[in-house]
Amino acid sequence: TQNLATGILPCPRAAHASAAVEHLKIVTYGGSAEGGEFAPDELYLLNMAEGETKAIWTAIHCEGATPGKRYGHIMVYSKHYIAIFGGHNVTEPINDTWVLSIEQMPFKWQKVENSKDIPAPRVYHSGFLCSNGSAGGMIIIFGGRGKNQEILCDTWGLRRHRNGSWDWIKAPQNGEVVPTSRFQHTSIFVGSLNIIAGGRTTDVSKVLPIEIFDTNNGNWRLSLIHIS
Repeated sequence: TQNLATGILPCPRAAHASAAVEHLKIVTYGGSAEGGEFAPDELYLLNMAEGETKAIWTAIHCEGATPGKRYGHIMVYSKHYIAIFGGHNVTEPINDTWVLSIEQMPFKWQKVENSKDIPAPRVYHSGFLCSNGSAGGMIIIFGGRGKNQEILCDTWGLRRHRNGSWDWIKAPQNGEVVPTSRFQHTSIFVGSLNIIAGGRTTDVSKVLPIEIFDTNNGNWRLSLIHIS
């Protein structure tokens, strides 16, 4: 496919994170670049408001500290805020959280530091915004690979309070079904249901089932869709 976008293009990269913001706009941050290097710690915006053939890349200037270079992190857009969590820096998996308001200029990254509980460091986890139910408005993360190559299966929610503060809350795990530990998977919400698909576990040759987490009652269940 021919690249029709113009402007200040991001360098080639993998294991970066992207999020849709507003209408026909995508932001991208971080990743692993060529030659084993890290992609620059810059935020890029792809604006497709004028159509795909007139898409324009822009490097967004942010004042102050940045989340730093990383790969295998998540980035999610929620109510005029871009949030980044986790990933791998130069030496190890990390568990810091950064948010940026797209309504306030100049743009500044803010590190979330007042949360009582936080998820363990991880890379290659999933993250998605829940829009319905008891977890509505929360950014939900699942799984990933932690320190010492541990494969994780926990679920957390990042929420913003009316006073502007952010914090993490660990999701309850009820019922008899225990989710499969996995990383490099994907997740998406349908209503209040977080659907987890794909990825890898300790046995990298194992085909993993589709699993569903109900944020309203904390129950996991297997999907009826069979993967072979």
